[in-house]
Amino acid sequence: MSGIFNLVSKLFGNKYDKDVKDIHPILDKIHQEFDQLHTISHDDLRNKTKLLQEEISADIQTEKDNIHSLKEKSNHTDVNEREEIYKEIDRIEKDIIAKIEEKLNDILPQAFAIVKETARRFTDNDSLEVLASENDKELAAKKDFISIDGDKAVY
Repeated sequence: MSGIFNLVSKLFGNKYDKDVKDIHPILDKIHQEFDQLHTISHDDLRNKTKLLQEEISADIQTEKDNIHSLKEKSNHTDVNEREEIYKEIDRIEKDIIAKIEEKLNDILPQAFAIVKETARRFTDNDSLEVLASENDKELAAKKDFISIDGDKAVY
């Protein structure tokens, strides 16, 4: 039986080989992005994540505004019309999910390269120093792996 399976695998390929072939272009993009991140500062690396988050938010801002307008409109309508408005909101929310998924697939190589470079820096250094954000200050109050030194956060 295994002989037949091996023959079929050789003729048509197996799932593993197909999966590797599908992700290879993404891996190439991740490596290209990763190579560009070695020379930037810790703060610039951190800001790249914020820029990606802002890109996602900008892509769906129109839909969010539409939902907000529809919710405002629903406050001044009768029950039947309100039901139609909420059906439209549901449709827009599904569109938002689809847009976010598409955008996440687009930025996947960048995001993964940022995570990979961040992990490399934490592995290679005893500590990392960045400009302290509000989030850093909140974390420093609760966790011992981060401290605030003036306007800097030390991880």
